[in-house]
Amino acid sequence: MLIADQIILMSDGKIVQDGTSKELFNNPKNDFVASFFGYINRLDGVVANGVIQTVLGEIPNQGFEKGEQINMLVRPHDFKLKKEKGEPKNSFMIEDIKFLGSNIHIWFNAGNSGNNDILAIQTNNERFIKGDHIKVNVDTRNLIMFKQSS
Repeated sequence: MLIADQIILMSDGKIVQDGTSKELFNNPKNDFVASFFGYINRLDGVVANGVIQTVLGEIPNQGFEKGEQINMLVRPHDFKLKKEKGEPKNSFMIEDIKFLGSNIHIWFNAGNSGNNDILAIQTNNERFIKGDHIKVNVDTRNLIMFKQSS
């Protein structure tokens, strides 16, 4: 990000986090900081059987306790979509597509709480159309997770 060498993010007159743009992007303290750099998908999860159960499937646990409710933040570029034939179990349907040159914005409904539509940004290599069923994988290296506050 070409704003400054150092960024101080504030909310309601209080410093939320400060650091370089890379530090804030890679290690946000909360969803406010994560969303400062653009759109972010919010998903709920719960720790069970050693993994985090989400509407997208099982995600490796990152040190949370059994039964804890997790807020998981996923950037649109961190999804890998694959077209599925028919309507296979554990697939999602494309609700909308926006063509933006070398990228396409794909919205799919995952039925999670709150905003049900999830945005995935893909390169324009594979041809998706509205109504396609897709398999969704997440690049877990870039996930941002927080324990839900009570």
